[in-house]
Amino acid sequence: MSDQRLVPSEPSEIRPSEIRPSEIRTVEIRPTAPDIDPESDAPLNGAEAAVCGNCNTILNGPYCHQCGQRVQGPIRELLGLIRDGIDEFVALDGKLWKSLWPLYFRPGHLTRRYLQGQRVSFIRPLRLYLALSITLFLLMSCQTNVTNDKTGSQPGVRSGIQLDISDEERAEFAKSEPISINLNGKPWHTTDNPIEFAWLPTFVNRSLNSNLAHIQGAPAKIAADPTIFTSALYRILPTALFFLLPFGAALLKVVYLFRKRLYAEHLLVAVQCHSFLFLSLISLFVVGEIMESLSVYSAAVPMVFGPMLFLAAVWMPIYLWLVFKRIYQQSWWLTSIKFAFVASAYFLLTGLAVMFAILASLASL
Repeated sequence: MSDQRLVPSEPSEIRPSEIRPSEIRTVEIRPTAPDIDPESDAPLNGAEAAVCGNCNTILNGPYCHQCGQRVQGPIRELLGLIRDGIDEFVALDGKLWKSLWPLYFRPGHLTRRYLQGQRVSFIRPLRLYLALSITLFLLMSCQTNVTNDKTGSQPGVRSGIQLDISDEERAEFAKSEPISINLNGKPWHTTDNPIEFAWLPTFVNRSLNSNLAHIQGAPAKIAADPTIFTSALYRILPTALFFLLPFGAALLKVVYLFRKRLYAEHLLVAVQCHSFLFLSLISLFVVGEIMESLSVYSAAVPMVFGPMLFLAAVWMPIYLWLVFKRIYQQSWWLTSIKFAFVASAYFLLTGLAVMFAILASLASL
């Protein structure tokens, strides 16, 4: 009997050229969630894997990787809901302090990091802008200072703009005639002699004349209660400044036309600059209030807080100039020329926005 050995055969080599396309199949491997009881939403067959309540996908973190829904739902204790609401608005999970410090002390840092792709580590630019804008105007609207010559400050009247109106001036102001508006040599009237533009729709002309009627009667209303004007102004001014952002970005686009940057990048710079200005005004407001409160106890308090207010005010234009220099990377003299032009033009635009806010406030009375 011959000695026979079993020798394992070597696997045959498959050449790429011998593989036919019809034999290639693509297989998608996806984790499947365990069966869910439709009545109790509990896993069946003893499974304990957490699944998304929206798409039934196995979870691997606080958010579903398939649909993006958050694992923690809104139905829970009230304190948790309040905390989540605050976190969603100002990101109190550490991003707030990470964002405020470089926003005030490191010009252009947040903008450059955002453009480089580091968007999750800081508060979103628009959210930060809105939070600081609301905070600033809330502080301003809560400031009490409507004075009276005889009784001093009136309790319960809150306004960020000081209106020094005596009783005599208020009475004389209330008796004054409404604002005179002449049109075509005749006094303007809502129905007898209205303002009409042929190229405007009828409802626009009607609204324009209605607003003029409110403005004409505004002085008597302001004399009776000066706070209604400041309240209306604080309600409209944030919106006017918000709609000013695209114009600021357009200015930057024109000035840095040959830098080959997108309009969205200039808009980001404008948003961050506005956020810094709002934060600076909040700081000036808070420090000023502290100085005013403590100056009652010591005459040396203004000597301490006065230089702080001065430095904070001087830091504002220096900061904005440094933003231009660090973001657009041009020479010192060219940056200075462009900064002066943009600042002057934007100052005029801001003045127009404030005038519009004042007229809109008068029209809303």
